Amino acid sequence: MSDRLTVEPLFGLANRIQVVESALALAVTLDRPFGLIWNLNRELNCRFDDLFVVPPGIASLDQPIRGRFRLYSGPSVRIGTTLAPRTPTPQLTAHGPVSAVGLGGLRRLNWWLLADRQHHRAIYENEMVQLHDAGFDFETLRSCPSVFIRAFLRFYDGQSPAPALWPAPEIEAQIRRQVAMFPKVVVGVHVRRTDHQRSMRISTTERFGAAMREELALEPLTHFFLSTDDPEEESVLGNLFPGRILIRPKRTLDRNDPAAIQDALVDLHCLARTRKVLGSFASSFSRLAARLGGGELVVVGAGADSPQGQGGPIGTRSAVPSAAETPARGGS
Repeated sequence: MSDRLTVEPLFGLANRIQVVESALALAVTLDRPFGLIWNLNRELNCRFDDLFVVPPGIASLDQPIRGRFRLYSGPSVRIGTTLAPRTPTPQLTAHGPVSAVGLGGLRRLNWWLLADRQHHRAIYENEMVQLHDAGFDFETLRSCPSVFIRAFLRFYDGQSPAPALWPAPEIEAQIRRQVAMFPKVVVGVHVRRTDHQRSMRISTTERFGAAMREELALEPLTHFFLSTDDPEEESVLGNLFPGRILIRPKRTLDRNDPAAIQDALVDLHCLARTRKVLGSFASSFSRLAARLGGGELVVVGAGADSPQGQGGPIGTRSAVPSAAETPARGGS
């Protein structure tokens, strides 16, 4: 068995980008091929090569179509082997007797059925969070000929230059067209809604409005590039700041539609090219946009509900966004 690294990113676009960047860096450090498993599922149904230029650090790319029920096991598609993937028995699908088994028992049973025994070291998402928080030295994985990683957070930066993850040419062209229309002073605003309950509770529309008014007080010529998954937010903020909101029309917001993921990638890089990002609480999308652009991130509302009110009603400011927060499902 030749030395190899296999990585399966989880959740939404921003989470997956950070995992792939980490994997590219780790592959350089370990000096071995990197195989990517890019699942097409209800959280992100768009091919990797329809979003990005496949970097030279990726030696193999598998893009399996997953069902609506998540499997908590090793990968069912194995890179570099000829073994056929095993699949769950029919009674373990979303329409089977889930209540009788219980979700925890179903996860354990799926793990037993599908656990990948083709790797010397397998790190799954829960352990990855623990290793990340403990400051694990990933270079020690050199001693493991075959490593499998499944994760949803940025887990490794590395010291040596790694291949970059660039948008596909047609997406880069859309980014350039949008940025070319930016006025002189643009602040990015990312308002995360839909299924992200913590973000909706902490980064409220009222707090975004307060943060935006603060930016206008500092620089009256400021415009705002708004990225959101809620058309109502576009309407409300557009009415609060007439003539100051820049919005790129979305073809759809359905993550099951590849167009929605491509539009999100355009928004991500447009946010990254603003002078700072007013972001949503616990949003990997907000953090990634600020990091890609190397600018300041203001997490709107963060700290406002603490006993000391640290960060005030507007939010906390950070030049280097934290990557350790557990994201909401979907991770954008």
